[in-house]
Amino acid sequence: MSQSRTIHSLVVVAVLLVTACAKPARYSFMHERHREVYSIQSAELENLQFYMSTRVLVKDVSTREISQQAASVILVPEGTPGLVNEVGPNWLRVSFEEGGSGVYFLADVTSQRDDAYWLATKVKGLDGLHKLKDLEKKILLVEGTPYDVIYGAEARLMVSAKDLWKVVESRRHIKGREKKSD
Repeated sequence: MSQSRTIHSLVVVAVLLVTACAKPARYSFMHERHREVYSIQSAELENLQFYMSTRVLVKDVSTREISQQAASVILVPEGTPGLVNEVGPNWLRVSFEEGGSGVYFLADVTSQRDDAYWLATKVKGLDGLHKLKDLEKKILLVEGTPYDVIYGAEARLMVSAKDLWKVVESRRHIKGREKKSD
């Protein structure tokens, strides 16, 4: 009985190691805990690898012809890599394809707690950016084109743990002092 438990435990550990190695380590990118605490600058943000936290499916609602409807569907799989191409005080614009203008991610700096960067959009008739997850109508505007978000309105921006660690390591670290030997 104890031999089968040992084998079972080894199999569980092996599976955990394989799954941990299968996907690069990623963190939900946080405004205060990451961007503010480490004073991450625009150029550094543009050199970090970001990812989509969840699957997103959108449909271009400006397309009315039936023959065009299949082409109006866009899928963004979970983990799709992207790069920052524009930086604001509490928002980032991330492009997930070459030449793409990107989509906005917004952190709520007025929140009582640290906030992640959530998929965001401009809304006709309202100023600024708005988190898609908080809107009644989940319409994502990309360069003026409206997309109905079928699922994924709660998408967050994830960051490569390795890239974020490089930024943290680039900050000044105090090495400490030891007394001189007698």
